[in-house]
Amino acid sequence: CSNLTSIDFSNLYTANTNNLSYMFYGCSSLVKLDLSSWKMNNPASMLVGLDSLQELILGADCSLTGTGFDNAYNWSSDMTTVYSAGALITSFDNDPGIMAATYYAVYTVSFNSNGGGGTMTDVLVKVTDAATYTLPACGFTAPTGKGFSAWDLGVVGASVALSGDTTLQAQWSTLAFTIRFEDWDGTELSSASYEYGTLESAITRPTDPTRAADAQYTYTFDTWMPAVTAVTGDATYTANYTAVLRSYTITWSVDGTDTDETYDYGDTPAYSGDMSWETPEYTKSISGWSPTIADVTGDATYTANITTVYKSYNVTYAYTGSVPTGAGDLPTGGTYDYGTT
Repeated sequence: CSNLTSIDFSNLYTANTNNLSYMFYGCSSLVKLDLSSWKMNNPASMLVGLDSLQELILGADCSLTGTGFDNAYNWSSDMTTVYSAGALITSFDNDPGIMAATYYAVYTVSFNSNGGGGTMTDVLVKVTDAATYTLPACGFTAPTGKGFSAWDLGVVGASVALSGDTTLQAQWSTLAFTIRFEDWDGTELSSASYEYGTLESAITRPTDPTRAADAQYTYTFDTWMPAVTAVTGDATYTANYTAVLRSYTITWSVDGTDTDETYDYGDTPAYSGDMSWETPEYTKSISGWSPTIADVTGDATYTANITTVYKSYNVTYAYTGSVPTGAGDLPTGGTYDYGTT
């Protein structure tokens, strides 16, 4: 019996058999047992010794009026549970409703989170299917900073052969994240991968960047924004600059004389000198500027538009002292511009 892998019981009449205990004892190589035509009412311990049994077929006439199969399914140390039509059967008790069916020996596949969170339901795999069990997706929550990499028997989707109840242990690997440094305008300065938990001090920064001045400001690098911290995920840090308002020279050109003043960008310049002045010859005044004064955006020169009004003088003629003998009439006086003869 020890070398038998199958037995044909199709014509065996068992209705009057009262004791089937240890009937197959020693048939350690028997893989499949078809008892669908049997009539029996006391099959206790009948299956003891069937160490290789994978499939058991019972018929509707397997009446359970005696002690039942409560010990019958103890096939071997690797097959201590049976499975039928999607339901796990843990005891053949006195319940005829479950007897007319095919029962399979199964292996239980359980799952170990290995530090992860959550649970995964055990899977029952028919021994007949155990040679090609496909490793499932991981249903555990990864530990902080870790990612699922594989099961201890292989990667998800791989086929493995089971030889008994099996526990699959999740394998976790430390996650890596991209740390990126960019300039104020989004230009990438550096990018590198760091493992979760890498300390802020171990993150390599690029050389302090520079930013060209514009018309309004000059710029000096200040710091990275946001502040660089230990790695917990992908992160981008942007260069932050201190802006200093620029100053410009405004030149006032008045009647051949230039005067320089300093103004900040955006100021409205205003001439602080005299707007009019006099000489013996004329009176001069500033009537406007060329070009028209505007808010400061750079160095500029404004030239005064000068209005000149020449001075006039009253001229009279008179003798000094007594009038000379025979002197004629003096010229008639009048009003003359400066410099007129």
